[in-house]
Amino acid sequence: MKNSKVYDRPIKPFPEYVQKDITYKLHTLLLALLRPTITPSILQPNILNLSEEDWTRLFTLAAQHGVTALLFDTILRLPEQQQPSRALKIRWALSSEAIEKRHAQQTRAAHELTTLFASHGVRTILLKGLGLSIYYPRPEHRECGDIDLWLDNCDKGNRLIEELGIKINYDSEKHAVFHYKGVMVENHSHLLMPSHRRTERAIDDFLVGEAENSRLAPAGYYTPSPMFNALYLLRHMARHFGTEGINLRHLLDWGLFLRSEQSEIDFEKILTLYAATGYDTVYNIFTALAGELLDEDFTPLLSAVPDPQLKQRVLNDILGFGVYRTPSGNRLTRIGRKTRKLFSCRWKYRTLLPENFWRDVILPSLLFHLKNPKNI
Repeated sequence: MKNSKVYDRPIKPFPEYVQKDITYKLHTLLLALLRPTITPSILQPNILNLSEEDWTRLFTLAAQHGVTALLFDTILRLPEQQQPSRALKIRWALSSEAIEKRHAQQTRAAHELTTLFASHGVRTILLKGLGLSIYYPRPEHRECGDIDLWLDNCDKGNRLIEELGIKINYDSEKHAVFHYKGVMVENHSHLLMPSHRRTERAIDDFLVGEAENSRLAPAGYYTPSPMFNALYLLRHMARHFGTEGINLRHLLDWGLFLRSEQSEIDFEKILTLYAATGYDTVYNIFTALAGELLDEDFTPLLSAVPDPQLKQRVLNDILGFGVYRTPSGNRLTRIGRKTRKLFSCRWKYRTLLPENFWRDVILPSLLFHLKNPKNI
């Protein structure tokens, strides 16, 4: 486990770590409104003296964190005098309705593609995203981006899609991308990209073995086993946390998954694997934060109690998710901002993550942008 350094900034316990700054107040309110939606036993917060401008900021903050519809569920249960204006509630309701429609659209697409591929002998697994919505009190309120499918014969699956007259984008070495009935889909031929690193090969071997234990969901697609997700979701979340950042939806996904599936996870085996691959520190922190967010005691699931200051720094980074959005401006400005963003994340690789900052972050980024200058 990596050693955490001591930080100068005083930090208060989650989630009451902020008192004055309006942005921090809104973060605290966001957490207070979110928790009763996910854990009904938690009492509704008492909202006092929140201006319409603050409600609008909260709406924007909820969208950044992928919890727009979830937050609206709680807002509608507040006393009328504590709710935002009718105009903002209508805007919020329309956004929530769009999320519900998107969920239904993606569910149909995942089922139809699973059926299509299976009829031609191609096995599929729905990775992360949509498949995690089953853990939410209202699955249709879990925001989803695209659909990620792993295929045991990706070339054959891609040919089947092209036979439907659908154009596939092969630009990415990680996956083939296409749109099916208005839904963006990524077909993956590998669970992880091929790597020379021993730890990556160990993770891939584990995932390939667990892929045999996928389960058929009621919606008609296959989802990974709990043991598969215990490693795959954590690794995916940790790698996003490194340079792109993660938001509260990622933390909710992890916590709700553990809440529902912990009895199906062999923690002795998975904790040993975390330690061997360098993900033990970030696992303990993400799990502790998810437990606090859901009001669940995940302490028995930890391999060690996380350093409170490092845990708080991770939480602050998650709440500040908006700072990771794509830089704008001319090319020179974007290069400067992207470079500063990368180096501002260096502390994560020193204290939390198993990857080497220079070898696994800077060098691949440099090579990618030299190969694809239009993406700068």
